Amino acid sequence: MFSDESRFSLHSDSRRTFIWRAPGTRYHQENTIERHRYGGAGWLVWGGIILGSRTDLHVQSVTMTGHIYRDVILEQHVRLFRGAMGAEFLFTDDNARPHRANIVDECLQSEDITRMDWPAYSPDLNPIEHVWDMLGRRIAARQPPPTCLPELRRALLDEWCNIPQDQIDNLILSMPRRLSELVSCPLRLKSMRYLAAYMLASLGGNKNPSEKDIEKILSSVGIEVDKERSKKVVSELSGKDINEIIAAGKSKLASMPAGGAVAVSSGGAPAAAGGGSASPAKEDKKEAKKEESDESDDDMGFGLFD
Repeated sequence: MFSDESRFSLHSDSRRTFIWRAPGTRYHQENTIERHRYGGAGWLVWGGIILGSRTDLHVQSVTMTGHIYRDVILEQHVRLFRGAMGAEFLFTDDNARPHRANIVDECLQSEDITRMDWPAYSPDLNPIEHVWDMLGRRIAARQPPPTCLPELRRALLDEWCNIPQDQIDNLILSMPRRLSELVSCPLRLKSMRYLAAYMLASLGGNKNPSEKDIEKILSSVGIEVDKERSKKVVSELSGKDINEIIAAGKSKLASMPAGGAVAVSSGGAPAAAGGGSASPAKEDKKEAKKEESDESDDDMGFGLFD
């Protein structure tokens, strides 16, 4: 199960408005609009997705805490899916403080829920970030749009249920491709290939990937394997928390592209599956060009129209 939180507010815009403007007129009044940076009232939501199903959407007005995460999210949502799916159930969340509280770890152990180790600050690897994008677009398309918190809450619950399951399934099935693309990253990130291959093997259900597993994955995408490097990765990661091993490289993971998805600000990270902001188009001195907003996205801030 892939899970995450996101925040939706009444006062925000989609950051997907395209305009034609002359070069050098970026900051002219007619080419700018006022934005509320996650201003105004809103809701914090949590959801989980698996192949063929999803959890109910949990909506709350307060900040997530370790106690709420344990008593509501784990006890009322995750535990039910663990019971239905059995020992093969694998739970994925991020490294937000409430998720890593001691009481949460104790609850997971008592309920025999296996949580997958996941690198810090790697939102582009979690497919639910795209689901928040879908949800935000569906809310933005409602006519008339929500004008108060109760209306926004009802809209979130309705649209969460209306998202086609096949679209969610396609996102989940894209995970091997995403990790393969990370494995095939540019030379400057060459050292991360072996870590990505180890993660890909783990995602496939291999709790203790071997050097041969890493070599097989790297070879499948045409990468010549350095046996000493793969041996080193296995020896260092064996029996350890992946998050601790790659903490030093988290900023690089945060900047990795997510394979062509649209930008979206979301609850767990700088951007959903594809980076936190759209790159500004280069200005042409001879003709106007179509540009997208280049504002960056922040953690835990998914607006109504994001």
